[in-house]
Amino acid sequence: MYCILKRKRFKLQYQGGPALPIRLEINSKRTSHPLKLGLRLVASFIIVLMPEITLLLHNIRSTHNVGAIFRTAEGFGVKKVVMTGYTPYPALPHDTRLPHLAEKIDKQIHKTALGAESSVPFEYHDNLLTWLSANTLPLVALEQSPNSIRISDFQTPDEYVLVLGEEVDGIPADLLERCESVVEIPMKGKKESFNVSVAAGIALYALTI
Repeated sequence: MYCILKRKRFKLQYQGGPALPIRLEINSKRTSHPLKLGLRLVASFIIVLMPEITLLLHNIRSTHNVGAIFRTAEGFGVKKVVMTGYTPYPALPHDTRLPHLAEKIDKQIHKTALGAESSVPFEYHDNLLTWLSANTLPLVALEQSPNSIRISDFQTPDEYVLVLGEEVDGIPADLLERCESVVEIPMKGKKESFNVSVAAGIALYALTI
């Protein structure tokens, strides 16, 4: 197996197997070298497997929010972005939308994604239930609800889907009921919530550190 360094993020790959995201926790100390005068830095490494996260964007209206989430997803090594409902999505091969409409939406997403939409795998399903019926991963909602827990207290599974909902109304009740866990970001100010793309960035950081 080997490790690839990229902005302090690593990937662990067994020969013939898939690359797995990991984090290296480094404990450093200075010690005298027996053959040299002076000090040297010795680091011990602890390999921590990172969870594999799929993002589900359901009924998000803004192309700029979608693009910003793509860029954040790329930075945190998200496995895939799934868009459902009326969430705008980048151009697809054999796109069924009118060409000028698909091109317009693709350009708008690119303004904030800055190319991340080309490097993060994604798929689109107009019918959420169709995707849910085929999904086998646990759903984790990012939402405020009576049974939500602080995101810092959440014990992440090895692989799961993080669900993000519409900008104003959030995740609909029928989808929220299908989620195994609900996590929320504590708010300290007068506003009740963050912008969905900002919330996605905070959540991904909290869930991968």
